[in-house]
Amino acid sequence: MKGRKLFLFLSIILIFFIFIPVELWGDQSKRKVIYIAATSDEHGHLFDYDFITGNEIQGGLIRVSSWVKDFKKKKPDLILLSAGDIIQGTPLTTLHNSKFLQEPDPMILAMNYIGYQAAALGNHDIEQGIPVVKEVIKQANFPILAANAVHENKTKKPFYKPYKVIKVEGIKIVILGMITPGIPQWLNKKVYAGIKFESIPESTEYWLRKMKKKEKPDIIVGLFHSGYGKKELKESDSSIPIENAAIITAEKNPGLDIIISGHIHKPVESALVNKVLITQPGAYAINVTLIKIELERKNKDWVIVSKTSKLISMKDYPSDKILFKKVKKYYNETKQYSETPIAEIKVDINSYYSYFKDNPITDLIHKVQLDVTGADISAAAIFNPNLEIETGEITIADIAGIYKYENFLYVRKMTGKMIKDYIEYSATFFNGTEKFEDGVISKKLKGYNYDTFEGIIYEIDLSKPEGERVIKLLESKTGNPLDPEGTYNVAMNNYRSNGGGGHLKAANALDSPIISRSNKPIRNLIIEYLQENKVVSHTPTNNWKLVQEKEVLLIVEKKLHKIKTMR
Repeated sequence: MKGRKLFLFLSIILIFFIFIPVELWGDQSKRKVIYIAATSDEHGHLFDYDFITGNEIQGGLIRVSSWVKDFKKKKPDLILLSAGDIIQGTPLTTLHNSKFLQEPDPMILAMNYIGYQAAALGNHDIEQGIPVVKEVIKQANFPILAANAVHENKTKKPFYKPYKVIKVEGIKIVILGMITPGIPQWLNKKVYAGIKFESIPESTEYWLRKMKKKEKPDIIVGLFHSGYGKKELKESDSSIPIENAAIITAEKNPGLDIIISGHIHKPVESALVNKVLITQPGAYAINVTLIKIELERKNKDWVIVSKTSKLISMKDYPSDKILFKKVKKYYNETKQYSETPIAEIKVDINSYYSYFKDNPITDLIHKVQLDVTGADISAAAIFNPNLEIETGEITIADIAGIYKYENFLYVRKMTGKMIKDYIEYSATFFNGTEKFEDGVISKKLKGYNYDTFEGIIYEIDLSKPEGERVIKLLESKTGNPLDPEGTYNVAMNNYRSNGGGGHLKAANALDSPIISRSNKPIRNLIIEYLQENKVVSHTPTNNWKLVQEKEVLLIVEKKLHKIKTMR
């Protein structure tokens, strides 16, 4: 009988420890639990609606708002953060950024309502220009942080606020913001005049010492607009700061407790590096990362005894109706703007095989770049290899789908040899024929870094070694071979012209003269071109080809069939 009572007693104790939350155990004055939630790379995704495709999106701040309200019913002290790239990326932000002084920013309006407490500055935020960022900071009820963005001529003096202190139930949390330092490779210096971007690991080390001495925090959170990754190929030069520095920063700075990273759009639920917890929400407010930190009082200090993170999908959360009412004006304006017809096309077109053969959508970008600048050659990437445009009217939304970035148009004077080396570098996007069994596309370049060219006729032989793949290279106008010593004006976007992707460095062309810069984004130039010309050609110029095109397309089609079958 006594044995049964003892068993019953022990069972009750066991159930207590399994089902009662850790924060309710024992003396509450000696135990605390802090919750931090974060999104990243929202890129103008306020609504759960895609203004380009007309489809529902299983995310957006409007759903995050519902989740936050639901979570705060249980945990009202939730800390809410963003890892940056907020005000660029959709027709909503394109429309608003053109009149930023005339009305409140819709993304900031929503984030103020939801209750964000800090955000990191992203490269696509600063891409809008210092005046836009200044206005956004003025409107936000929370600080926008970038400790490693310093005044160019004043050592270590931050251009923007470096960190924020938040107190919850007597616990002091410091949020340290960082921005990816790769910006000088991508943007014209005029855009960020007066700012120097320092290395994230070294800047973190500096600010950790400073904050620990001044603030004496219990928890230190790195809020990084920089990704979970190692050095990339283009960063092998030690003079170039590391673009995606979350891992190396954790390795060098164990004094950090948590890093919330962004920039690369890839969700990472949880990783522990050198005892630093790293989590990455991914893009477009499709996920929220939720961090739980448990602390225990030891002598006079609060000590972290546990820290975990998980990703929470927004797909099952509804749109916040109250928030929608507050921003409905922006929704209606953006929808009307996006659906404005500007031209027509007489045949369905798509960009499905644009990496592997010439394509009318890529050729439209080339046509505009050559038409606007009068350049000899155009270089451009396809940003969406899954784009479809149906017969009939072409709208502004279609153009936003073709060209989603706020890039400007540059022209550089380059030699024929530089151009050939540029094409060779771009051709490293492909595996050689000996590696086709691993797939056609290599991992050396991302899709947005694979450029095609117009104004020249060229062929790429993937059976040749890298650097020797361009076997034919002629001037389109004359049919003559491209002169290695001759000079040509080459149109490209500002990201590429400033060294983004590593193409110009590979071609030894970073010092080549810049002939002109546009004062309008390339997307706007495409819209204006179509408004004037009215009709889009559905026939590519076919000025370039892969020698192994048939074999490549067969491999790609087999892979697509396999994916469809698996689904």
